[in-house]
Amino acid sequence: MNKIRKFQDFNEFRQEMLKNDPELTIAYLNQALEDGDKKYFLIALKNVIEAQDDVAEFAEKTNLSQQRIYEMLSEGGNLTLGELIAISKAMGLKIQIIPA
Repeated sequence: MNKIRKFQDFNEFRQEMLKNDPELTIAYLNQALEDGDKKYFLIALKNVIEAQDDVAEFAEKTNLSQQRIYEMLSEGGNLTLGELIAISKAMGLKIQIIPA
């Protein structure tokens, strides 16, 4: 019989789901993009990174500094296309243009 795990709060639940469900992670990031607000997408990226990796380890995978990752994923953050591609590759994802 499966045990039901109790979570302290929604953030812990979200992190557990994003860590263990790649399809959910993709849907989560796509929904954040669909909303069209850069702020929501940056928050979603930050949530996924924190759920899947230690930020320092993730920074090594992207060849970006840990400070730069925190800067670009902050509320007023800004990232370049090159940084977005590096982040996507480190997550095992790729960016693709598809018909609307």
